[in-house]
Amino acid sequence: MKALPATLALLAALITAGCGGGSADEPAATATAPQVSETAAAPSETAAPTPTSVPITVEEASASYLALAEHANAVGDVFNAAVDSDDMAQMRTAATANADALRTFVDGLVASEWPPEVQPAIDKLVSETAAEIPLWASVGASATDDDFWWTLNQIPATNSAQEVRVLLGLENVPVG
Repeated sequence: MKALPATLALLAALITAGCGGGSADEPAATATAPQVSETAAAPSETAAPTPTSVPITVEEASASYLALAEHANAVGDVFNAAVDSDDMAQMRTAATANADALRTFVDGLVASEWPPEVQPAIDKLVSETAAEIPLWASVGASATDDDFWWTLNQIPATNSAQEVRVLLGLENVPVG
C-alpha cells in the first residue's frame, strides 16, 4: 500500500504533464488542426491485416498438454500409493493435494492455446475436471472413513483426458 501515494503522484504528473506550461501571465498556446491535402492518398482497401500469431500445431499442443498433466498425474500416483498403503491420514492428505493439482491443471488448460480440432475436447476435460475438484477437496476434508469412501465414490469416471490424448496423437493410456 505504500506504493499507492507514489503511483497516484506519478499518475497525476503524467496526466498534467501536457496541461499548460509557462506562467499565469502568458497566454495559452492555441492548437491548430493539421492541414490535410485533398490529394492525400486514401488507405488501401485491399490491404489485409497480417496475423499476429501462427496457430499452435498439434505437436506443440501435445507437448503443452504433457507438461500441464505431469504434476497432476504425479499427485494422482501419490494418492494411489496412499490407498495401497491403507493409511487414511495419508490418503486424506493426498486427496487434498490432488484437488490442488487438478485446479492447477484446469487453470493451465484454460490459459493455453489449443488447435481448433482439439478445443472442444479440452473444454469437456476442463468442465469434467473442474467438477471433480470440490469432490477431491471433500474427500481430503472428510471427518470419517465412511465419509471419505462415500465421497470418493461420487467422483465420476470420465474418458475426456483419453479423448484429448488421442486427438493430440499421444499414447492412449488404459484407465484402471
